[in-house]
Amino acid sequence: MFVGFLSGLIVMGALLSILLVLLGVMALRVFVRYILPILLILLIIRLIISGIVLLFNPHFWLFIAVVAFVLWILGKIRN
Repeated sequence: MFVGFLSGLIVMGALLSILLVLLGVMALRVFVRYILPILLILLIIRLIISGIVLLFNPHFWLFIAVVAFVLWILGKIRN
């Protein structure tokens, strides 16, 4: 919940900064220096959390098992 609120706040800041870019280059520097790194950090955190959540998904493990079985069968057929 907090990450979603924080992401919304950062996106609003990014939009405000992009609008201010029309008025000058200083807003672009603020965007690149402060907002863009925060957005990248939030993206990395989201990817890590989604990867951990994926490990608890039984459909993911079923997909891995099917792919492993198909590769095993192909290996047996080729040899």
